[in-house]
Amino acid sequence: MTEATQSWLEMLKKFGSDLNLPKVDVDKLIEIHRKNLDAVEQSAQVASTGAKSLADKQREIIETAFSEAAAMARDFKPTGDPSEVLAKQTEFAKKAFDITIQNTRDVAPTCNPDDDRRIENHP
Repeated sequence: MTEATQSWLEMLKKFGSDLNLPKVDVDKLIEIHRKNLDAVEQSAQVASTGAKSLADKQREIIETAFSEAAAMARDFKPTGDPSEVLAKQTEFAKKAFDITIQNTRDVAPTCNPDDDRRIENHP
């Protein structure tokens, strides 16, 4: 076969042998990359599950917060006495703060990296 008619693969093989490059075990190389790709896929699935769980919890929190805020606004009927209005506003602020703290407590386990969703075969 002449130089002009050699395939690219044959030219690369010849180039590698001319440089005395070590032979590559292609099957082993493919298997190593397959394991890496499987690990990346598992990690992506765990991350996706965690993100979905967090998004679902946040959606639930927002829906609850809006309904509670609407209920508080509906029930708020300020009177002419400024001290009563201030007391009512303080009560609403405290409720909102307590709800925010509770929501943070509810979301925290979802964000915890030490939870049960990690890959079991991970070293």
